[in-house]
Amino acid sequence: VAALIPKVLCVDLDGRETGAPTLVLECLPGRPILEAVDPDDYPIVQRSLGARLQDMHQHRVVSSGFGSFAVANRRATAARFLANKLLRLSDAADEFGCPREILAFARKRGARVVDELETNGPAVPSLCHGDLHESNYSVEFSSGGWEVAGIFDLEHSGALDPIYDLGRSSIFARLHLGLNARSALLEGYGDLRGRAAHLRFFEVLHGLDLWSTYKKNRHVACEPVCELLTELVRGR
Repeated sequence: VAALIPKVLCVDLDGRETGAPTLVLECLPGRPILEAVDPDDYPIVQRSLGARLQDMHQHRVVSSGFGSFAVANRRATAARFLANKLLRLSDAADEFGCPREILAFARKRGARVVDELETNGPAVPSLCHGDLHESNYSVEFSSGGWEVAGIFDLEHSGALDPIYDLGRSSIFARLHLGLNARSALLEGYGDLRGRAAHLRFFEVLHGLDLWSTYKKNRHVACEPVCELLTELVRGR
């Protein structure tokens, strides 16, 4: 995974050299998937992305900026994070007129997932990207076909639940690249360890985030996100 992430070449937080706070990263190889790849080949790229995401999630984060935590505290912290995010996103979606069916699913399933994570969540969180969608990685063609060449935009990275992270990539794949691309992503990722129901909830949670954001930016069409959320809560 480290080979796919850009190295930091220069940090000028005070702006002494450039006149403004500056962070310079190395240039990664490859091109955006939407520019370089035929839609028929999106699943090939997504299978590669799933494998790369699985590799990233194998890196366990045993401490954070607040120091080391006991297992129980880690689980409680993850559950609180999820509960707070669910409350914030569901309230925002409700304010913008999100269909009641979607909100009811998110709140009911979310309460169950929060309880399950508090008692049986990952003992040690994984290194996660936080926003790994089609605009945040590059691709190139090699002897084995299309594959992910670089991963960037790491501002949301941190110690998270890996299935929460996968859910973000999954809903973007289904929304922008198609259902086959989403299936290929999960195939490349591999074993969900019995957490398929959690993945479905996290997809809905991230979908509420997208829907509310698009509603605020009125020039962005919200209908595709609403249609996808309806399919997810109905088990399709």
